[in-house]
Amino acid sequence: MNKKKIIISVIVCILIISGIIITVVSSNNQSRIETPESNFNNNKNNIIIEVKGEVYKPGIYIVLEGSRVNDIISLCGGFTNNAVTENINLARVVNDGELININSKNEKETDNIKININTASIEQLMSLSGIGETKAKAIINYRTEEKKFTVIEDIMNVSGISSVLFEKIKDFITVQDIIK
Repeated sequence: MNKKKIIISVIVCILIISGIIITVVSSNNQSRIETPESNFNNNKNNIIIEVKGEVYKPGIYIVLEGSRVNDIISLCGGFTNNAVTENINLARVVNDGELININSKNEKETDNIKININTASIEQLMSLSGIGETKAKAIINYRTEEKKFTVIEDIMNVSGISSVLFEKIKDFITVQDIIK
């Protein structure tokens, strides 16, 4: 009878430990949705941001409109030691639906970095094939006087940007920040 009690006790312990391990592993694989208590009410000024890459807690975050990249990174627990942080503007205000991707030092660098047409300088815009100073200034004037671009196709609303030119540059532009 003693052997049966020992065997049953061992089986129960194994089941409990297995349950704990499964719970921990599955909770680590799920996306986190952080909603700081001050933002939890259904405030119309809340926006949703997704953070991926080299932060301690990647996931989807609900934050107040007007929040900055620094605020979001803090919610994520900060950068990992493997994060590329040199070109990150921590003071930049984030937009609803934005993806912030923090690259790893281990990732292969690429020459094909997309240019964000909502934040690019004249020089960056002029690096695109077919975009000279006049068109670069027109793009900047449009996004500051009219509205930010929500999809890359919106660039065709800028005077001088035809569908032919768009086809040449579409693979090299974005409206979301890809943080390196």
